[in-house]
Amino acid sequence: MGMKPECRTLPWEQLYARKLRAQFRKTPPELVKDISMFPPALWDKLRFKGARVKDLAVGHLPTDSRLARRAREWEWGVYKYSRPNWFPWYIYITERQYSGLFQRTRQRRPTGSPLFDDLSPDVRAEAERLFEQLIERWARRDGVEGVSTIAQSDWRKPILAGAARRLARDPFNRSPEWGRQMRRIKGGKHVQRRYREQGWHPLASVRKAWGLTSDRPQPALSLRARLQAMTERRHKHFQK
Repeated sequence: MGMKPECRTLPWEQLYARKLRAQFRKTPPELVKDISMFPPALWDKLRFKGARVKDLAVGHLPTDSRLARRAREWEWGVYKYSRPNWFPWYIYITERQYSGLFQRTRQRRPTGSPLFDDLSPDVRAEAERLFEQLIERWARRDGVEGVSTIAQSDWRKPILAGAARRLARDPFNRSPEWGRQMRRIKGGKHVQRRYREQGWHPLASVRKAWGLTSDRPQPALSLRARLQAMTERRHKHFQK
């Protein structure tokens, strides 16, 4: 079954880049006229020699405070505004752009190489132990006992190896404090969602931002409370 024609259509920037590539082969980029503006959404993703142009231009500026981040973004805007239209298109056409969802932080490992050879001996031993535990847990989940690591599906190995590496390098992720912290975060999100459903918040600043009054709405009575109130009213009616 073939794909639909609209599914095979390339994005506008790729089609336009093909058109510009043909013009750049005939004419120097700075002499080409009527070049469209580079899409703003692609500026942050634009790469030169594998590195983001944004990091090359303003990566040296600090980001340790809100004012510093605002100054950094302002410098980045000035940099983009001062470049001619052909400049980002030329980089986009001549340099390989990263199109994946996540950026690779290290080089790909050769096939068959050890999983944790780059870790220190003690961390490596802990990572291998955790990796075996995760493999056995997956095997029990599938109802297969005594399955070796070689027999496991290939798509599981990188996920389990990454989890074992993370847990071995940061033991806090396995501590009870980490679990309590996650429960506090989950509880806080639940409370905030309940405040939004009720249309009220205990903080005056949040009520002002949401456009709410300071009066707290009365919570709805539960079924047990309503039945008890009905029973009390009935007893009072019979007593009269």
